[in-house]
Amino acid sequence: MKYSSASNAKLVCRVLRQVSERAAGWDKAAKSGRRRWTLIIKQALADAGRKRQYEVYGSQIKNADGGEWLYDMCWLRYDRRKSHKPLRSLEMALESEWSRNDDEVLGDFEKLVVSKAKLKVVICDALVEAEVDDVFSWLPKVVGDYEDPGNQDCYLFCVLDRKKNKFRFSTVPEGLLTQKQRVTTK
Repeated sequence: MKYSSASNAKLVCRVLRQVSERAAGWDKAAKSGRRRWTLIIKQALADAGRKRQYEVYGSQIKNADGGEWLYDMCWLRYDRRKSHKPLRSLEMALESEWSRNDDEVLGDFEKLVVSKAKLKVVICDALVEAEVDDVFSWLPKVVGDYEDPGNQDCYLFCVLDRKKNKFRFSTVPEGLLTQKQRVTTK
């Protein structure tokens, strides 16, 4: 079954909300806390992708189809009806960067900008709400600056507000998530 980018974006949001709800009490400042976030998020998203019959690639994921394949994680759709199983699409590419250094976030994000993935997901964090808003302001500008006139890509920006221990989401194009879902994710 084929799923739309919007449907996959909603699934990613739902999984990240569930992860953040279970994360109360984690060591949010230490690198071990960031590593734990990454592993749990990747595993939860891998499980969700497998339920949609995608092949899942990423490091340190149980039952993955392979290690990292160009991105921190991706979902691939193959045509399993054919003996040579051709790749049909890169359904989702994900990059996560827990450093609060904008250059490091930008470096990972630019991998997504040039990707042919149907859904491009970036996950990062911020200490306060103003930093979350700042990320939501400058990442879409990077998309707009990329010289690709046929750019119809779908981006999902997922920023963990460390103060509230909750993810906030934004998209390009803006209407990718319904208004109701956008309101409830803040």
